[in-house]
Amino acid sequence: MTLTARENVQIAIAYGGAKRRPRNAEALLASLDLAAFADQPASELNSAHQKMLDLARALATGPRLLLVDELAAGLNPTELERLAIKLKELARSGIALLVVEHLMGFIDQITDRIIVMNAGKEIFEGTLAAAVREPQVIEVFLGGEHAA
Repeated sequence: MTLTARENVQIAIAYGGAKRRPRNAEALLASLDLAAFADQPASELNSAHQKMLDLARALATGPRLLLVDELAAGLNPTELERLAIKLKELARSGIALLVVEHLMGFIDQITDRIIVMNAGKEIFEGTLAAAVREPQVIEVFLGGEHAA
């Protein structure tokens, strides 16, 4: 049997180990524009809604730190904008975000500070605007003799 979107979030609430009680499943689904899909099997959701369901399940655990890994991949511009707004709301609510992402326009919308890594080593820390002018960052992303 395939679980519905609501059941996915209810399981995360029940077994996610949250020390502080998260909102109920319906409120969480509504906050991510998934209320209309609550009773739909998760496997039938489109990829954008499945990504939001992933986020809902993570939030159901009551995190203080949320790792977001390539959540924006494959989203259209409207979906990216909605996701950026939601992530900024989460950050303002006190949840720390660690975002791994390759879409620079999206990163620019949601971050105050970035860290650029190459082969597991930090090569830059600062703003995105400064990073795109940093020779080592340019070399790593555009390719060069020191790029991994």
